[in-house]
Amino acid sequence: MVKTERFFYLGVRFEPEATRAALPEALEPLDDFSGVVGMYVAPEGWGLAPLRGTFFGISVKGPQSPDGSPTVFFSEHVLGGPGQRIIFKDYNRRARRGTTDVVPDGAFVRATLDTQTGLEASIVLEPHYAEILPPQSGIHYYIGEAENNGLNIFSIAFTGRFVPSTVREFSIGNAASALMKSLQPSEVVWAMLIEQMPMTFSAPSRYFAGETADYSARAHQVGLMDLLSRIGHPAALVNHHGRTLFLTPEAQRILTSAKIGGKLLVWRRRDQQALDGAVSALETSHRLVSEPIAIERPEGALPILARALPVSSVLAGEPAVLILFSDPSTGSSPEAAALLQVLGLTPAEARLAATMASGRSARESGELIGVSENTARSTLKTVYDKLGISKQSELAGIVARLG
Repeated sequence: MVKTERFFYLGVRFEPEATRAALPEALEPLDDFSGVVGMYVAPEGWGLAPLRGTFFGISVKGPQSPDGSPTVFFSEHVLGGPGQRIIFKDYNRRARRGTTDVVPDGAFVRATLDTQTGLEASIVLEPHYAEILPPQSGIHYYIGEAENNGLNIFSIAFTGRFVPSTVREFSIGNAASALMKSLQPSEVVWAMLIEQMPMTFSAPSRYFAGETADYSARAHQVGLMDLLSRIGHPAALVNHHGRTLFLTPEAQRILTSAKIGGKLLVWRRRDQQALDGAVSALETSHRLVSEPIAIERPEGALPILARALPVSSVLAGEPAVLILFSDPSTGSSPEAAALLQVLGLTPAEARLAATMASGRSARESGELIGVSENTARSTLKTVYDKLGISKQSELAGIVARLG
């Protein structure tokens, strides 16, 4: 996961001949030869951060992203920071080194790309903050080149507030690569500035053009973990055999031995057995949340507390178990309403459930969240039906275990 501070995102059209030449033979461009150009700085995050990037992406025929947008091939991809090596090795062999800067310039914001050869690209936007859009979330599919002329596909989940902008300058420098020069856009259709946008990357998988593989499972996983990452809670998504599907950055910090694709490992054998037992028991149990499991740490700090809860394939792409970790040494607790959504509640249902779990009446809870008492009562009935409970005390118990 990376947290961008300033992100230029432009919808463009490329020249048809240059578009075809910039794609691997297995990929076909969309009929309108559309694509995107992005420039960003991401000083914080986990795994790939800090990261600075510029990309020229071509929209290609293939699977549609979960939010309906076309899949994009990273034709030109220039990165700076420790994440460049990881992205080159695992995601896109076209990723080369360079430094992207995005800085305020009076009423404008300027982005530049410098490499060893000099200034390759410069874009200046005039953001229209009065027209800022409501928060936007999505999951996009991207394709990169793999070794041996293969292709990788991966998902990126994002959330941010987009500021419509006017392009005041878009120049490709003399030092730019021949490929970048050929991809000078023939038209900029729209331009956005996103000042803060967390992005969560899925692991890549091989892509074979023309096959009808379903890539939605990985996309669902990255969307779920993006939600948990944004509320800052350590969590792991595992299958019923304990194989790690995804870790939030906070979980990676406290579980240094855990690896995506490998078994979720803790330090002591008895704790491992307890955790594995809780995961496997949820396959046949009717419980919504396991009892807390204390996981001791080798440095003698306070134990980590873990709770496991089942997650349906609708949310995770396959039947899975979400493990929530609480680190008593940090004194932090998650947002109950956000975590209740993991159990299948809508945002409105989760807000009401979190409020009533504290002991408030339906009338008091309705007033607090701005709905009538009748609406609160009907919503509460839906919450009880979804969670398989019938009492407010049971709801309070579920919320307490989530925390």
